[in-house]
Amino acid sequence: MKTTIAEKLNRTVEDLRGLRDEIRLNAHLGEMQARDAWAKLEQKVADTERQVENAGKQASRELLESARKLRGALKAFRDRVVEVASQSVHPLD
Repeated sequence: MKTTIAEKLNRTVEDLRGLRDEIRLNAHLGEMQARDAWAKLEQKVADTERQVENAGKQASRELLESARKLRGALKAFRDRVVEVASQSVHPLD
């Protein structure tokens, strides 16, 4: 069965939500600069969610591409936050 753009968008938004939630858990370990960058990305996730909800059956390839690019930005940010957080953790002696 062929996957529709709307189905792809829904899966992509699910990925965005999962990444958002994962980043929320790690963001507190980052610096203020990371928090500012996170605030902007989080707003983009909310904006994309609204666009997808408003698009309904008129889901477009452009919106799907935009959501995929945002997913890539979230993954890169998550990796950066996890890296910084892992460098900030000091084992107990």
